Amino acid sequence: KIKVQELRQKFKEYKATQNKQVREWIINSQLKDILYLCINYSTRHKEVDLQDLIQIANIGLIEAVEKFNPDVKIEFKDFVVYFVKYFLFLIAILAGGFAFCKYSGKCNFFKKKLFFLKL
Repeated sequence: KIKVQELRQKFKEYKATQNKQVREWIINSQLKDILYLCINYSTRHKEVDLQDLIQIANIGLIEAVEKFNPDVKIEFKDFVVYFVKYFLFLIAILAGGFAFCKYSGKCNFFKKKLFFLKL
């Protein structure tokens, strides 16, 4: 298990040097949490393929690594979960996968498959 201080140190190193190996280490350290998030999400929304969710979540993870500020007092794991959930939701909206019911305020999936989008 990765310690919070070790992760913060790696982030400070990455932000200072932009070393791609450090970036890869940070991304690989969070893949287990991303996979758990995608599996949990796919059990609630069976219309969406798990591999599509993982692909989108990995893009969200990469973006989270780029946007995270190690000087802010928030754990990276919390930031990643929030950011990836937002990213999954945003991509689903752009792909036309979500529809909002204005009366209940709930979000329902259309029976559309999410495809990988080039950003």
